[in-house]
Amino acid sequence: MKSLVKAAAILTVTALGMGGLGRAVRRRASGHARRRPVYGGTLTPVVSQLGIDVGILLGGVVVVENVFGLGGIGQDSVQAIDQGNLPVIIGFVLAAAVFVVVSNIVVDIAYTLLDPRVRLS
Repeated sequence: MKSLVKAAAILTVTALGMGGLGRAVRRRASGHARRRPVYGGTLTPVVSQLGIDVGILLGGVVVVENVFGLGGIGQDSVQAIDQGNLPVIIGFVLAAAVFVVVSNIVVDIAYTLLDPRVRLS
């Protein structure tokens, strides 16, 4: 991202006073300048990592609740596995899957907001 901000075009635009840090000026065919954010294309890996972290957080809930003896869905799922309570196990896995799918949909929507080249179809 630093190399993008230090690019010659961005430095020139900033030096001429046409845009602040994080903005680039593009010329349209009509000759009018259009300001657009520079950081949009660089935020997509961050959004991807946040989407991946959702699954890691679900696994972390189970560990943290068992280590510290907190009551919650993680501890309930471990007790259900110990007791062989199949409906509770299925419910936990289904809830975790829905949570991950919803987070992936949110990541896809965030992609379309951040990068205009990405389209939902």
